Amino acid sequence: MYLHLVRGRGGSLLAEHYIRDVGKALAIAERLESAGPRPNIVRSNANYVVYTATADLLRLAERDDALTSSPP
Repeated sequence: MYLHLVRGRGGSLLAEHYIRDVGKALAIAERLESAGPRPNIVRSNANYVVYTATADLLRLAERDDALTSSPP
């Protein structure tokens, strides 16, 4: 996934993944949703973009013990 800063009213940071196959896009979105983030899918020319707000990814990271624990 790529991070993309969207300009506009205050700006937003999105995590995006571009893919040509709609079936694979739906599978990616389903896996993300099962982990917690609320993914979206939009068509962009010949690709599909699966994206989620960074706030959703941060909430997911906060729940992950591997990311929040200190190394030994």
